[in-house]
Amino acid sequence: MAGYIGNYPTAVPLTGADLTDGIITSAKIADGTITSADLASGNLTIPNGNLLFDTASKGIYLGVTSATASNLLDDYEEGTFTPVISGSTSGSGSPSGGTNSGRYTKIGNLVYVNYFLANVTFPTFAGELRLSLPFTASSGPHFYWGDAVYFYPNGNWETVANFVDLYLRVGGNDSVAKVGIYETNSDRQSVLFQGVNCNLSAQSGLYFQTSMVYNTA
Repeated sequence: MAGYIGNYPTAVPLTGADLTDGIITSAKIADGTITSADLASGNLTIPNGNLLFDTASKGIYLGVTSATASNLLDDYEEGTFTPVISGSTSGSGSPSGGTNSGRYTKIGNLVYVNYFLANVTFPTFAGELRLSLPFTASSGPHFYWGDAVYFYPNGNWETVANFVDLYLRVGGNDSVAKVGIYETNSDRQSVLFQGVNCNLSAQSGLYFQTSMVYNTA
C-alpha cells in the first residue's frame, strides 16, 4: 500500500511516455480502471496498431455509459467458405469445376452471406435442393429471405409453367438454405425439388449467384 506525507499528489494524465512497451494493462493502473480523468484529452487514441483483448468473447459497449447487453458488440468476423450442395433425401457435395465460392461477414449475430457459383457441376442428389450456410440460423418461428438470384441455364432451374423467380429461404435453427420459387397464383411455399420443378442433379455448366442476410445465435 502506498502512503503519502502531506497533500495527496495531483493526478497526472497518462501519456505514451508512461508506457515503456506501448501496452496498458490493469497491472499498470492503480485501480485497474482507465477513465477519462486518466487521459489528457478524455479520449483514448491508438496512434499505431490494433485494440486487442486478452480474453476472447469480449467487446465494446456502444452508445451507453453502463454495461447494457443489447449495446455490446462482441463479435466481428469475415471470411470465405466452400458452399456444399445437398438433397433433402440423399446426396451431397461441393460443386466441381468452374468457381464455387462463398463469402461472409458476421457483425454480432447478423450474417451477410454471398454465393458465387459459376460454370460448375452439381453433385448427384435427390429431394429439395439445399445450400450450406457459414453459421446456423438463430432459433424461432421465422424465415429469412434472400436477394434476387442470377441463375443459368434457365431450363435447369425453372421447369414450372408459372415460374417468376428464385430466392433463398432460411428458417429458424437451419444450417442450410433452401431455394424457393416465386410463382404466379402461388402461396410461395414451393422450393426447388429435383425432378419435380428443376433438373440440377449431376448437371454441368450451372450458374447461381445471390446473397442474403440472416441472424445467428
